[in-house]
Amino acid sequence: MKKTVKIVILVFFVFILLLGTAAFVFLKTYNIDQYRAYLARYIGSALGREVRIQGLQLGIAADKGIILNVQGVSILDDPAFSAGPFLTAASVYLDVNIFDFLIRKKIHISRAEIRSPALQLIRTAEGKINLPELSMPSGKSPAPRAEPKGTADMPVGLHLPFSSVVYAAQAEEEGGRDAPLEFFIQAFRIEDGSLTFTDQGYDPPWVIPVEGIDFQITDLSLKRPSAFRFNCSVWADQANIRGRGNLFLDLDNQQVHMSDFKVETDLARLQIRKAPFYALLRGNLRLEGNPEGKLQVTVPQLKAGPTGLLDLSAEGQLTDGKVKVEMLQKPFEGIQVAFQMTESDLDIKTLSFFYGAGKVAGQGRVEDYLRERAFFYDLHIEDIQLAELIPSRVMPVLEEGAGPVILAGKLLGDFSGEGQGQEPEDSVSLTASWKGEGAFEVREGKFSNVNLLRFVLDKISFIPHLASQIEADLPERYKDILKKEETTLDLVELSVKMQDDTIFVPKAAFGADGFLMTANGQMDFAQNLVLKADFYILEDLSAGMVTAVEEFAYLQDEDNRIHIPLMPYQGRFRDLRIYPDVGDVGRQVIRSKGREELKKVIFRALDIEEESSNADAQGEPSQIQESGQPSSDSQEKDVRPEEAVINGILDAIFKGDQPF
Repeated sequence: MKKTVKIVILVFFVFILLLGTAAFVFLKTYNIDQYRAYLARYIGSALGREVRIQGLQLGIAADKGIILNVQGVSILDDPAFSAGPFLTAASVYLDVNIFDFLIRKKIHISRAEIRSPALQLIRTAEGKINLPELSMPSGKSPAPRAEPKGTADMPVGLHLPFSSVVYAAQAEEEGGRDAPLEFFIQAFRIEDGSLTFTDQGYDPPWVIPVEGIDFQITDLSLKRPSAFRFNCSVWADQANIRGRGNLFLDLDNQQVHMSDFKVETDLARLQIRKAPFYALLRGNLRLEGNPEGKLQVTVPQLKAGPTGLLDLSAEGQLTDGKVKVEMLQKPFEGIQVAFQMTESDLDIKTLSFFYGAGKVAGQGRVEDYLRERAFFYDLHIEDIQLAELIPSRVMPVLEEGAGPVILAGKLLGDFSGEGQGQEPEDSVSLTASWKGEGAFEVREGKFSNVNLLRFVLDKISFIPHLASQIEADLPERYKDILKKEETTLDLVELSVKMQDDTIFVPKAAFGADGFLMTANGQMDFAQNLVLKADFYILEDLSAGMVTAVEEFAYLQDEDNRIHIPLMPYQGRFRDLRIYPDVGDVGRQVIRSKGREELKKVIFRALDIEEESSNADAQGEPSQIQESGQPSSDSQEKDVRPEEAVINGILDAIFKGDQPF
């Protein structure tokens, strides 16, 4: 009995050995390459492109079993896009079930791998993409006579009517013998792939390389979505993008559908200097170093075809972002962005970031981001420290031997703007179309290294005895203010407009104890400044100064403020210098003094008593009240008719910009 069992076992192992040897000999001698031309023709018919295959081989591996090796695959591009290849691959490995191949006439591929493929995607200036129009062969090859049995029991996968190409090959090589086959793929993988996306909408074209692609998909099917995942690198030395989702190929409608697609990346791994648009960012935004942050995008639905993106529903967020701009001392940190996307628009629901101790929050929108790129935004700025915002190295030095002016305080305000994307050939400036307007104020403001009040008074020393007389007659608090080496501001308000790469300030006011300074001007992003400013000494301080130096009376305006116009300035902000406009001040004195003397002459010539003038000189009520506003109608009626006529004539003479 034992001997019989041993004989049976021995016969079984011999049978297995013979079967394995036969399979090995078959794999080594079977000429699978005879199907190469038909396989290339079949795939080419499905893609509408010319396909070339250098060779087909069958092999065996201990870890993978039966392997079909497709060598030297090349799919040429549509000549309307380029003369080069659309896709190349050194080899394609297919794990084939040999028993299904020999017995059931099925090519059952449990796993397909493409090694080092290279895909060239091109987007034209018109928005067309060189994706082939997928379709099944038109049926020029003879159809199989009977459907193989057992198909319904096969696992879910990608079933292609490959029997036509195999049947055609056999019919030609073996005299028309019917031997239909079925082709089935269960899992698919790409290893070390690359994709080069060229956008011809820019001049020169933007080239975006996607390298180190590792892509896997399971249960590949033409009837339902299949799960996939991938890793790749974009402008990075290691994988910096990873994603997963479901993929469905809709061959009938020539579309690719994705659902539950999630992709994430760490911007810190991005080498932005390799990007074709880096020079544009560097030149316009003064970007310094690599941006940082973690970006996550979820795409519930995406649909694309040969004409580009057809349908998109996506949402995403950027967290822990950081961007450094060369012209600013500190980076923008803690950037948080939440957004939603469709196939045409991008909605930034929330945006916030910190700059030093301050914060900026807002929202925005980009309409038709692939073509028109029209954008809108609203920002709220809160508690940004001016000392952190404006480097001292770019601030002007106003006084000889002093350091640069340092502006301190907290900036608050709101700014709204919009812009229009430039045409590719005109994209020399990202900010050329930006425009907007806003209003700002500064709290707890202070100028260090300069006492503006003393600085301006020192510059009008042409008034006789100014230095020796003015300080003695000032209230004590102003004497203390003039001794300080800084200026404490109790009011800083300005309106801002931005257009044509220039920041316009139509109105600005800087107020401190004793004076007010108003200004308007403009400055471009290269810090070229055009400025016109006026300095006003307020009424309470002005009264003491007039008492000390009577010439100041000729500089008073209708609000009893001493008005000192400043010289207009045009040049670099760093080289800003402030001087009183001595010529204009002199004209004011001449006009006021001349008006007074001319009025006396006219009154004497007409033998008119100067009661009103004398009353004013003695401190009695005049036409200008202490508040700086005109007197009441009852007071105006006290002016004699002849005096009113003379005042009207003098007003007409002396209100011109030029002295008489």
